[in-house]
Amino acid sequence: LSPDGNQVAFAWNGEAQESFDLYVKLVGPGAPVRLTNEPNMESSPAWSPDGRQIAFVRNLAPGRSVLAVIPALGGSERIVAEATSFGSGISWSPDGKSVAWFSDASGEYKLVVAPQTGLGERKEIALGKPSMYFNPRWSPDSKRIAFTDVGLNLWMVDVATGTPTLVDTDQWMVPTRTLDAAWSPDSRWIAYAKRLPSQLHAIFVYDVSAKRSTRITDGLSDALAPAWDRNGKYLYWLASTDLGLNTSWLEMAPYDHPVTRSLYLAVLR
Repeated sequence: LSPDGNQVAFAWNGEAQESFDLYVKLVGPGAPVRLTNEPNMESSPAWSPDGRQIAFVRNLAPGRSVLAVIPALGGSERIVAEATSFGSGISWSPDGKSVAWFSDASGEYKLVVAPQTGLGERKEIALGKPSMYFNPRWSPDSKRIAFTDVGLNLWMVDVATGTPTLVDTDQWMVPTRTLDAAWSPDSRWIAYAKRLPSQLHAIFVYDVSAKRSTRITDGLSDALAPAWDRNGKYLYWLASTDLGLNTSWLEMAPYDHPVTRSLYLAVLR
């Protein structure tokens, strides 16, 4: 979805079931507009913060892909980088100057930050112990990136220094991973949901300066999906008080058990 919420970008092989190309479409009636026409498969479209450009991945061959950027209204594309894959997705910096992704070209995953122009040097940030990494999310001031790994850890890295910091670790990954970061508008806090020993989730906030996490929900409900309002005055989340049997996922007990969630908020000082 574009930043203004009026358009969607997607990869589609068309009614003729040809190769996957990049399309944009206005939300609502109307036909999609085709932006690319290549024999190679394209995927992972990501809008620039100003909505004028779209980054995407083109798979050239097994183990060889390129990251390209094209105007959202169509036109000439430019190649930003080539890598073995961009499987973890592409993330634009909020200031629109850089794109970030994870690359295993060196044998171990690193965080790569590159100018979206395709000009200038990339920065490769070593992330410590070998792992697989996901969901790079920039802070609003474009100075830090939060991400997760296969070991259920939530990390934060300072782009300028390349120093990674462990924010927190979840205890269980099943049935779904939920340890995703939500940055506050002032870039001072990270909100996330983490499982408790009861298997219910609680909402935590991490103070970037103090490097300390604080739980803000009581653990008597299953709280997920924290989101900040644009002015940083409120923190919202979804919570369920009837999750009950669904905390178990390898038994028959949760079958056909409906779960409802309500929207809650905390007023921030």
